[in-house]
Amino acid sequence: MLKKAGVEPLIPLFANSNVDIPALPPLLTSLLEGDGDERIFIDVGGDDGAVVLGRYAEAIRLRGFEMICVVNRYRPLTGSPEDAVRGAREIETASGLRVTGIVNCSSLGEETTAEDILGSVAYAESVARLMGVPLAGHAYIPDITGDLSDDPRFEGLTLIPMMRATKSLF
Repeated sequence: MLKKAGVEPLIPLFANSNVDIPALPPLLTSLLEGDGDERIFIDVGGDDGAVVLGRYAEAIRLRGFEMICVVNRYRPLTGSPEDAVRGAREIETASGLRVTGIVNCSSLGEETTAEDILGSVAYAESVARLMGVPLAGHAYIPDITGDLSDDPRFEGLTLIPMMRATKSLF
């Protein structure tokens, strides 16, 4: 899917396996130290990934970056906005980088309902306000919610339509 969209994924050797080694591909160093023409998206997940990201913090700062924290109201340890902020601050500390925006991607996997998605808007707004950063967008599943582009609750916000592709990207 990513390649069809013009994105060249760099996938750690043990991704999608039962081996849990927090590591990024060696080619990332070359990309970060390159001429800066490429856009690089690094998805490191949470705590362990943030520690690994810290190894690249100086190169990332020199290059310029946005660090988007993706929040999910329904994940363990992030049920309240305060809990989500606490987790985000831990990630900032471990990575040596600061969050610059919040994206709401609240869902319950295959059990997600429209109300789960729509009911998470205020939560995400609170997280962004408490962090002092903009709410960069809301992810939603059009198959479940329908098109949200005309919904006044999302006026002026970036909407990110998602498809059900959990664990099948690579």
